Amino acid sequence: MEHEQLLDDIAGFCKQAGIAESTLGRLAVNDGKFVQRARDGATIGKSTITRVYDFMEDVKTGKRVVKGRARRKRSVASAEVLSEIRESETSVRPYRAHEYNDERQKHHLLANTCNEKWVIADRCYNAMFDMEFKPPAFRIFDGSLGNGIVTARVLRALHAQHPNIPFQIVAKERGLDDLRNALGRFSDRFLEHPLTVLVVTNMYFDEATTLTTNSEQSTMPLNWQEVPLKGTTAYDFQQQISALHPQLAKDWRLKTGKDGQPLYEKPNVLVLYREDHKFLLDDVIPRPGYERPEYDFILASHLYSHTASEDFKINKVLKPLAESLAPGGRMLVIQSYGQDPAHDVVKRIWKDEAPVFVRREEVINALRSSLRENKRKFTFTGATDKTSLFRFDMHTLPIDPHNEIGTSTLLTAWNNLVYVCQVPEESVDDVMKKNGDFLKVTTDVINEYGGLWFINESFVMKRSNN
Repeated sequence: MEHEQLLDDIAGFCKQAGIAESTLGRLAVNDGKFVQRARDGATIGKSTITRVYDFMEDVKTGKRVVKGRARRKRSVASAEVLSEIRESETSVRPYRAHEYNDERQKHHLLANTCNEKWVIADRCYNAMFDMEFKPPAFRIFDGSLGNGIVTARVLRALHAQHPNIPFQIVAKERGLDDLRNALGRFSDRFLEHPLTVLVVTNMYFDEATTLTTNSEQSTMPLNWQEVPLKGTTAYDFQQQISALHPQLAKDWRLKTGKDGQPLYEKPNVLVLYREDHKFLLDDVIPRPGYERPEYDFILASHLYSHTASEDFKINKVLKPLAESLAPGGRMLVIQSYGQDPAHDVVKRIWKDEAPVFVRREEVINALRSSLRENKRKFTFTGATDKTSLFRFDMHTLPIDPHNEIGTSTLLTAWNNLVYVCQVPEESVDDVMKKNGDFLKVTTDVINEYGGLWFINESFVMKRSNN
């Protein structure tokens, strides 16, 4: 091309100045199509070329000023945009209690790669489908809201059977990350089932069931937030719930206690319902200081570790929940059982140090004894393994486990199995640093069993109707 150098110079100049090539043609030689005609092979006189170079030189030296569009000044615009991006966060990260936050990340990985939440939701519904529903609402307490999958799936099933009965869900959740994930799943619940009241709290079990602080925490003011959701679409509800996130990040902070356990900085209660159904839900919406509630169904899924003391399991967790059951109410308790591929991996690596799972029979006996004279009000199901044990799977493993499994998938399997088996973090770190065979052992077990799956055990506690 005869004018190749000229066109290259024009392209570089326009990019730096942030102007279009047509603008250069118009300002330099009064011809907006000049550059395009030159590219098409038109003859350009020497005087015209001189005028173009003179124009570009005047701009470079400041004799002439041209204002280009910011979007065309790519180098400048990119720097400005990147600077803004670096200075702006799209979300507020969890605050303090780093060990707890790290634990929740492991839990998220398990929840996203296994079907445990789905299986538990089905088990919940099977445990409640034949219950008698009494006014003013069917009340549920979820001891660990988590990412909200279980509760949302249960509510969908309940709506299919009871579309016109009010539901009140009181759920305990300490961490900000789980809270945000869970709330995001309830927009469609408020749309499909307008007679829904969702209450979330970060308080301890003996406080959460009553939505009041105990004597030890009475000096802390209870942060009670009632949010009537306006609108009639899931998008309306989603936008209002999302708008709560910045304030939730300030209120739902965790701190680390003396023994390393996560503690709340302030007690919180968040109440959500549809404003256009407030009149119908008046007897269902809780208020600060209202009388002690009783729940028709309580889900107590993985609320304690196997190494926790019996006093903690019973007196701090299960007994306060059991005492909150309404006449005719039921509580479903779920814990890990072991005797599965995950447990096998742990036993092969740690041998004599493998965790020992506390069986449901011990928990039932201790819970029954703690109720003393009230124990006659309660009956327990789940005495046999056939009704108690159930399985869930890691469903992101390849269908044919004998094919080579990617490292990332193996690491996910490893994370899931040590998390479910509650292997101490320091033991896991030590093995990963010193024993390079942990992935080989995991692979061998997965191939032997045809996959990675886990066994839970459960029992149902029922309160009589009087």
